[in-house]
Amino acid sequence: MLVRGIMLGLAAIVLWGAPARAQIAIYGQATGASLQFPNTSHLYGGTFGFYDTKRTGPITIGGDFRGGLLKRGSSVGSFNDQAMDLGQLGVRVAVAPGVLPLLHSLMPYAEALGGIGYWRGGVGVTRQDATHSLVQLIAGADYAIVPHIHWRVVEFSYGRAGADPGRINPEMLSTGIVLQLP
Repeated sequence: MLVRGIMLGLAAIVLWGAPARAQIAIYGQATGASLQFPNTSHLYGGTFGFYDTKRTGPITIGGDFRGGLLKRGSSVGSFNDQAMDLGQLGVRVAVAPGVLPLLHSLMPYAEALGGIGYWRGGVGVTRQDATHSLVQLIAGADYAIVPHIHWRVVEFSYGRAGADPGRINPEMLSTGIVLQLP
């Protein structure tokens, strides 16, 4: 019992000893994607969202909520277009600003997100139009242009969503702007 109390006390000192400052940010990105499904083309559109993180030592950690609207029309009829819309929530872990020794303004990050994704694609018997669960793993890097405006240099995501039969594995590549709120 005494050891447990000491461990809880040490955990409280470590976790709450140094004040952590919350950082809320909103972002918008230009995104290109491939559904990795037969008879589908690349999709283009936007990804947007906000995150709320706290600095804990050399990293920041918190939640991220994002949405995306991606589409590609068709010039040969109404049943050949493709689309992917998503809404997700997950965990974001990033290197805190100023931590990297040679690149003080670069902040690499990783995220794991889950939510729903509506997608439509394929031709003929492979055509699908449905909402499925969607999970994504994301890696990217932000660069601080000025203290509250960052350039999202690159972001790559790999996802998995349901399909009949099997699954799709959408891959997305993005760049954009992040505005940190004071």
